[in-house]
Amino acid sequence: MTFIPTINAIKVTIIGSIAGQQVVIDVTIGTPSSPSMSDLSDAADAVDDWLVNELAPVLTTAYSQSEIKAYDLTSSTAPVFTKPVAHTGIVNVSPVANNVSLVTSFLTANRGRSGRGRNYLAGLQDNVGGPVSTSSGVAAAVVSAWSALNTYLSPLGFEHTVISNFTAGASRAAGLKQPVTSYRTNIDYDSQRRRLAGRGA
Repeated sequence: MTFIPTINAIKVTIIGSIAGQQVVIDVTIGTPSSPSMSDLSDAADAVDDWLVNELAPVLTTAYSQSEIKAYDLTSSTAPVFTKPVAHTGIVNVSPVANNVSLVTSFLTANRGRSGRGRNYLAGLQDNVGGPVSTSSGVAAAVVSAWSALNTYLSPLGFEHTVISNFTAGASRAAGLKQPVTSYRTNIDYDSQRRRLAGRGA
């Protein structure tokens, strides 16, 4: 797939696993100017702190994270910063199946598909809700975790964004970067089949 550049933007990727299967969370971040290596390091540290303090309390100990990567999205050859980590979720109960996820929508001020993003969160606890959905409390905790992300980014002059690389089925010349204004998590479980055994990510 052709790389589509986005100016003044960083993608932070959290690389983890459940039961040996890779799980990846991408966070796209707007910056006030072209990112430096220091910005990449700062973004990785901020997302790391957010992960430990806000997201890990929602996840089970079966979900571990091993690496955080921060990419300058200016070009396909722009720098990347890699930070090894050794974290797990905090909730010490059995998880739902690898592919079972809660979807959180990232909403911006603009409507349409280009104005929305989403995340499929794995590693959830299996002792709440029912066979097809979690509890409203867990969903609210996930929304709260995502809503806290800018608390870690704002002191750096950064902000959580949605980046659209396509419009009307065609590639954009450059990514359209839009700040996230709110979050919504559905209590119904969804599926990310690539996280099933032998498929990864």
